[in-house]
Amino acid sequence: MKENIELIRQIRNDRNAQEAFTKLLKQFKPMIYKIIYSNQLDKGDFRIDENDLFQEGSLALYKAALSYEEERNVRFSSYAYMVIRSRIRQILRSASKSYGDDVSLDTSVDYSLKFSVRDNPSDYHREERFREELEAFMESLAEEDRRIR
Repeated sequence: MKENIELIRQIRNDRNAQEAFTKLLKQFKPMIYKIIYSNQLDKGDFRIDENDLFQEGSLALYKAALSYEEERNVRFSSYAYMVIRSRIRQILRSASKSYGDDVSLDTSVDYSLKFSVRDNPSDYHREERFREELEAFMESLAEEDRRIR
């Protein structure tokens, strides 16, 4: 953990800041992805790209490094976790509001089990609605037109 403090000092002093941040980001990359995947990425008609969220998480890590106060006796990893999680949730909330959805980010979703479109309830219902509309259209056609496919 002292290594993190030294990296933070280098970032703040602009002494090898890019190299120091690269090392810090490498250490916190698994944490950032864990935060991303523990929140709902799919909601209704939109999906936020995990690369975009990773970039936001990386920026949040940088801001955490700049605003961290050693005197508060809080581990940097705990502080960084809260800053990154807050930023990612803020992005997800603002994206969901632009689509008019009410999203609760207090529940986590395990996306490691989600592989197909059929597992997404929104896509499944959209597909079912399309099928029903297609069947209704086909029934509205004359018998002769229905046979032509």
